[in-house]
Amino acid sequence: MESFNEDAVMKLRSEIELTFRDFMIDSAKPTVKAEGVQKMDCLKIVKNYLYENGFDGLQNDAECGCDIHDLVPCGNDFSRCKPGYKLVPPEGTDCEFDFYICQSKDDRPWETE
Repeated sequence: MESFNEDAVMKLRSEIELTFRDFMIDSAKPTVKAEGVQKMDCLKIVKNYLYENGFDGLQNDAECGCDIHDLVPCGNDFSRCKPGYKLVPPEGTDCEFDFYICQSKDDRPWETE
């Protein structure tokens, strides 16, 4: 059985993170020019910001939250949403949702349901 090479794993992880970061940045770049003005997709800009700043999604005061990989699936106005962190309730916890997007990594919204 081969031994675990932590340095090789860390190098691979770093390469994957850089590739994903480059993909996120590239996907937020303007793709269409109209009359000399570049158009950008707002959701791509927001997604890039969330990723670059370590956030996992968006959250608002209406107990609505969406993951960075599926931003604004409801199609509603997201101008009042705030960046947040994805928290998953412990296994076996009776919760309304599979995950929560919260302002703090220390929040435990399933404890107040």
